[in-house]
Amino acid sequence: MPSALSVLRELHNLGEAMLSCMARLPGDTDADTELVALIQQREACLDELAAVDDSATADPAWQQLRTALAAQDEALTAATAAVEQRFVEALQAVDHAHQAHVSYENTHGTPRAILSPDLRA
Repeated sequence: MPSALSVLRELHNLGEAMLSCMARLPGDTDADTELVALIQQREACLDELAAVDDSATADPAWQQLRTALAAQDEALTAATAAVEQRFVEALQAVDHAHQAHVSYENTHGTPRAILSPDLRA
């Protein structure tokens, strides 16, 4: 069974990777899949941490990791809010484009097909 410190270090490393993925959202299509996998790994580490003996809590390394994880939690919360805001802005841009398209069609009518029926795919 791993030590509490090794599990905490793994949690911290996973959190750093999550921050990196969040910075690439929403543009990077692989980042969302990677983020889901990291979240699942982090949940497994949290379950593992619950089962680990916590007798090392007096260790200075434990306290350093605890402080680093608390700061990282704040960073993850801020990154989550930033990603959410970027998604909202992207959705608003899509909605604006859709409204512009509908407005154009209402003003100018539905565009005619340029290709003859036999050339359309």
